[in-house]
Amino acid sequence: MRVPSIRNASHFVSADNTTAWVLHKERTDPHAAFFYVELACNAWFTFELLVRAVVSPNIFQFIRSPVNVIDIIATLSFYTDILLQDKVQQSDILEFFSIIRILRLFKLTRHSPGLKILIHTFKASAKELTLLVFFLVLGIVVFASLVYYAERLQVRDLRGETI
Repeated sequence: MRVPSIRNASHFVSADNTTAWVLHKERTDPHAAFFYVELACNAWFTFELLVRAVVSPNIFQFIRSPVNVIDIIATLSFYTDILLQDKVQQSDILEFFSIIRILRLFKLTRHSPGLKILIHTFKASAKELTLLVFFLVLGIVVFASLVYYAERLQVRDLRGETI
């Protein structure tokens, strides 16, 4: 869990004598307790990944396995997050690396027969699902365009307010 670090960027008084504050989120820092828990978990994941790689009969087949690719990316994202934490001021990049670790949930598919059946079903009906998604996206684009042009046609006065 990351906690935002916010700083007061400016304070100004507008023309109508109201005070306004502008706050900027500089970065997000991991909460201390969660950081140590995550560090311990990732140390265990790294150890487990290395042991599985060492005892694997074929290292190239091990690396190409989708489950192992997810493990490698998720583990590397943790270490990249730690290395870039002091060097990068953009918190969005660090949050992206945190989100990548959620991919580990896909590993649960090998322990759940229901999820295996669900994935097999999605694979079997991939063409039909692609067609469905295509028509959904097409409908979204058409109706978004209609709303855009409907809002553009509204009459506005010089201050930009709708009449």
